[in-house]
Amino acid sequence: MIMREKFVKTTWFVLLLLSSLTSAYVTDEFVRFLQEQSALNRNETSQSPYTGTLRVTSQEVPSEASSSGSRLNALCRHQRLDLLFVLDGSKSVKAQNFQKMLEFTSEMAGSFAIGRDSTQVAVMQYSGCIRPHIYLNDQTSVRELQSVILGIKYEAKGTATGRALRFASHKMFSRRKGARDVGGGTRRTMIFITDGKWAVKEEISDAVRQLEDKHVERFAIGIGKTARSADLSSIASNPVATHHRYITDYVSLTQVRQDFLQEICREEQPCQDGNIDVINATGYDVLRTVGMETKVGVNRAQGSNDDATAYGVRPQTGVIVLPARSLFKQRLPRKFAIISIFRMLAATPHISWNLLEFVHRNGNVTSALKIAGEEEEVHYVMHDIIGGKHTVKFQKVSKLFRPGYHKVALYVSHIQASLYIDCSSPEHRPLSALPDRNLPDGDIAVARDVVTRDSVAVDIQQLWIVCSATYQSHSDVFDCCDVISLPGGQVRFPQHHVIASTRSQPIEETPRLGDVTGEFDTCAGTVKN
Repeated sequence: MIMREKFVKTTWFVLLLLSSLTSAYVTDEFVRFLQEQSALNRNETSQSPYTGTLRVTSQEVPSEASSSGSRLNALCRHQRLDLLFVLDGSKSVKAQNFQKMLEFTSEMAGSFAIGRDSTQVAVMQYSGCIRPHIYLNDQTSVRELQSVILGIKYEAKGTATGRALRFASHKMFSRRKGARDVGGGTRRTMIFITDGKWAVKEEISDAVRQLEDKHVERFAIGIGKTARSADLSSIASNPVATHHRYITDYVSLTQVRQDFLQEICREEQPCQDGNIDVINATGYDVLRTVGMETKVGVNRAQGSNDDATAYGVRPQTGVIVLPARSLFKQRLPRKFAIISIFRMLAATPHISWNLLEFVHRNGNVTSALKIAGEEEEVHYVMHDIIGGKHTVKFQKVSKLFRPGYHKVALYVSHIQASLYIDCSSPEHRPLSALPDRNLPDGDIAVARDVVTRDSVAVDIQQLWIVCSATYQSHSDVFDCCDVISLPGGQVRFPQHHVIASTRSQPIEETPRLGDVTGEFDTCAGTVKN
């Protein structure tokens, strides 16, 4: 190492001398080589043997072995995760197979950049008792982290799955142990590995719901003859097909690692075939997609200004629908916006109707932007990933029910919904559960009465679904210059409102349990407090 350090310093000196005295051509590859060697020297001098406590160091990139330069690895290195591995240490697993679990965990951890501002990794083992090995705030270098993982001792006891999942929720994903707010852009992820032989037949649905309440995305792996797909499905997040794997042997963990990395680190391309071309954005003009210009029973109306055209929908028009998957092939994006300009006519301000709804073919509405005229509120209706229905209510919206055109913009992330009315300061509301982003086998409907299920009397000038990757950078989506009937004329979102709508506010977590861990039956001799 000393010889290499001298080589690097000498080469830098020669390089600088050549650059200053001549016009020597220096390749980018050569400069990168020197930078890599310098970084390697710094990393090696900062390493120290593991002494039982993980030492906090500055953020580092994954080891060279895990940095193949592939697109997938590049995406993984830029993830901001709180990543927990829950390992089955029961007697039925066997020591040699538990070691393969550790190798899988080590290789997975090595795919990410480790640090407070990137990915944090935690590891716990469960058997008849629970042993936390690494907490999220035990930050370290990738090499040291992998070394500690590979050195974890096998417990070889019973199996307490439900208690392990509750411990994961209350202890491993607690702020005290380093869990970050999901509102800051962190994704919480758990990878659960079991041989499926559960000695203690516990009801785990409550434990899974606790993880759900903390916005933890869950992956499950079942190995061997005793693992059951139904058990794995009860733990895994939706869509279950991409969040759980059943394999017959531990050697197959290598392929599972690649599959899960692709799911965790995938680069979503929502709205990639969108038809919004007014702004440099991707998304869907729903009115254009549904063909409002040629729709029977739809008449043109004067829009909010001389150059704007609106489309008049009336109860006799008939229901305006289009197949849901004509816009999104499988699921909604993680963040999206519904932006609309419309005016309500006749009795419409006094009834409840959905401006936009996703409806299953069995008639059940799975999500909707609802104008609740009877209460003078706006509701965002959604289902969570385990089938529960939730309604997010916005109440400071009385101006929407006044005559004339109004602009409504609803922004939805996986933890929060924000609503603007006529470009005023937004209302932010936390989501009580993760939305189910899977599209129903059904339709998207426009301007539909909640009770009669007919169309309502409304003139709609604009109805867009915009993907998050676009509206963060384009302030023209936010302005109200196209609604000249508003008091005060042209109004634009202040820049801090743009930021507020795209950066979710922190959500208060469920209060932590006390420091007493006895109810979880932690393994004797554990050094973690």
